[in-house]
This record gives sequence, C-alpha cells and structure tokens, in this order.
Amino acid sequence: MNITFADISLAKPGALAVLVTEGAALQGVAADIDGKLGGALKRAVKAAGFTGKSGTYVELVGPQGIGASRVLLAGLGKSAAVSSAGLEKVGGELVGRIGKTKDTALAIVSACIAAPKLPPADAAARFGLAANPRSHRFANYNTKK
Repeated sequence: MNITFADISLAKPGALAVLVTEGAALQGVAADIDGKLGGALKRAVKAAGFTGKSGTYVELVGPQGIGASRVLLAGLGKSAAVSSAGLEKVGGELVGRIGKTKDTALAIVSACIAAPKLPPADAAARFGLAANPRSHRFANYNTKK
C-alpha cells in the first residue's frame, strides 16, 4: 500500500484520510475537498455527530467530485492531547480499514490538526510507524487447500 503525506491531487484514485482534532473546523485542503464534494463532508460530520473525538471515524464511500474512492475523517481528540501514540493508533486503524477494501493507496490530509505538539515530519513518521506493519499481509504463508 502506498501512503503519502505530500501535496495531494484530488484526481488521484485511492482512499483519502483527513485527520481532525476535536472541535477543529475543516480548513485548507480539507475545506477544498468538502467544496468539491458539494458540502458532503460537513453533512456527514453533522449526521454522524462527529466531533473529532479520539478513536472516532466517518467514512464516505464513492464520493462524487474527486478521484478518491473513499474519504475518511479520523478523530485525534483534543489538540493539546495529540501524541505520538495517538498518531500511531490512528495510522494502524486507517491502514486496517483500507486493507479491507480494494484500495491500494492512501493519502493523508493533516490540515485540520489544530496546534499539534509534534512537528509535521514527526507526526508523519509516527503515523507511518504503525501503518507499515499493519499493511503487511501474510497471504504467502497460508496453507493451500
């Protein structure tokens, strides 16, 4: 699975995850995504009662207006409490969720993380630390019947 933190193109196929801290508004790239989706992210947030609380997720499948096959919002909790361990947990969870789909790529948007304690490079490293082992599949070792 390819995981990117670089500038994203909304025309690329694969999954798109938006990391959100509790109470943060959709801003930057996330607001652009919502605009291209005709406000679908804001409607999904409202319908699901999503606040960005740690461990909460909202998933839009087959969105119209962008090339991504799905958009996931991942809650990180309160911005003052965003930690390395929290990012590792979210990284593993997102890759686990995407691993159950046909998607082979995941782009991460971190524009909605309000005042993170970690520099962006450290946050990406922590996310990837859990994402890499979670993406491994042991299919080669299964016994054939």
